[in-house]
Amino acid sequence: MLEIRITRSGQPTARIGGRYLHSPYDPEQEASRFAEAQLKGESPSAILLLGAELGHARAALRRLHPMAGLLAVFYDPELHARSLDRPGPDTSWHPGQGPLLEFLRRAVEELHTEGLAVLEWPASARLYPEASLEAHRQVAQLLRERRGSLATASASGRRWLANSFRNYLCLERILAPQPAAPERPLLIAASGPSLEQALPALSGLRHRMTLWCLPSALSCLLENGLTPDLVVSTDSGFYAAAHLQPLARCPVPLAMPLSAATGAWAFPGGTLLICQDAPYEEALLAAAGYPAMKVPPQGTVAATALDMALRSTRCPVVWAGLDLCYLDLRGHARPSFFDRFLLARARRTGPFEHQAFALAQEQAPNRLAGNRARSGLALDTYAGWFAALPANKSDRLYRLNPSPVELHGLRELDNSGLARLLDGWAASGQPDRTSWHLGYPDRQARRRLALALIEGWRAACARRPGVQELLQDPQLSSLAYHFDAAALAGALRLARRRGGSAALERWADLLRRLEGFLATWAGRLDTVSP
Repeated sequence: MLEIRITRSGQPTARIGGRYLHSPYDPEQEASRFAEAQLKGESPSAILLLGAELGHARAALRRLHPMAGLLAVFYDPELHARSLDRPGPDTSWHPGQGPLLEFLRRAVEELHTEGLAVLEWPASARLYPEASLEAHRQVAQLLRERRGSLATASASGRRWLANSFRNYLCLERILAPQPAAPERPLLIAASGPSLEQALPALSGLRHRMTLWCLPSALSCLLENGLTPDLVVSTDSGFYAAAHLQPLARCPVPLAMPLSAATGAWAFPGGTLLICQDAPYEEALLAAAGYPAMKVPPQGTVAATALDMALRSTRCPVVWAGLDLCYLDLRGHARPSFFDRFLLARARRTGPFEHQAFALAQEQAPNRLAGNRARSGLALDTYAGWFAALPANKSDRLYRLNPSPVELHGLRELDNSGLARLLDGWAASGQPDRTSWHLGYPDRQARRRLALALIEGWRAACARRPGVQELLQDPQLSSLAYHFDAAALAGALRLARRRGGSAALERWADLLRRLEGFLATWAGRLDTVSP
């Protein structure tokens, strides 16, 4: 039971079950000591306060760091209602407001993750131990996702930019943005080893559902006589392109962002472009007049495919091969490009099994308790994303032949269960048909559109905008992030800790290099060809 009392200092405190949430004497002084002790002179970019109570700690943190973004997570909706300042839904969360992880993803900007201070009001952790534990789990998942995104952007961001310009100029067979029949059940094939177990059921039920797949599952499906209606790809590198090579021999459509691996112009099935919320990508597609589906990046192509599926059909969405772990040495259904790659490297002193063991150890070093399954940081991050799906998404999600990695938001099915599920839906909806997007500009027109945008971005770089000015320009900040995420994060960290003038040299160098990169691409536009 929550009781609000007035302390000797005239400020409110709270008692829950006979225990105080704040000092019964001077809550404001107690909160000030907490803020100073927790931050110890640091200058965070943002502060996330877990167990936000009546508002004393938030007020102390705001006084101490007025420029830092301040987010509050309440463990009790009544405490939120009785709080001194009642923060709004953009900056606070309480039970009943939707999934906590979704709030954190919206509220914590990617570039602020490095300087994010996560604090917890100690009395809230004692009084609400289960809520505290769950909040820490969700924050850990957010940080895994954000750090993974930053590491990926640092390693691949420049390739994303180059791929975007090259794909924009070279892709010609562009499909209308209608990826699936809305009244037809949809199955997405991932490449986990359990996909092989599902193949007999998929073969018998193929005519009753839409079939999508991820690139690494394509060879397995085609080798077993299953032709998907759509392949969804987001990765930019060599392996993604290698997985997609079978599309050169069969007219299966490919859904991808401009930043994905190049070469899709050689595939006869055509390309359905999606937009992953990068403002420079949005600008290119808008200039071409293409109404791309907007699908925020989630760090894994599986999440992108699921987001697209839930927007495309009102029927059940079923996963096959979504194991999110290695089963002993096997990480993928056969045949797999990785198996062929390892077989090509096999030799007497390094046979295939040794190569497979080394790869499993690298990708999935942690053995799951009680079975032969293995996992690792990336797989745990992907599993955490699926495990945190909100109820409004998971109520029609299923997983066929589930793996040892539990996903409570996906209902479990075996092969016979899939047939029963489809019984209620098989008569509705028609098989998917793709059509070309009419009015997509020709290559010369796209060159002119791209050149105009690139010259505008170059001019913005040449003005050498300050930190705040750049961050307020979504296209320029997106370009700077993808061009050199590590340098951008480093400059922001230096500016936060030592002031904007200390970061001027790094800032100017980043903009100078970005301007040179854009100038190079402006000069290449007339020579780029498939």
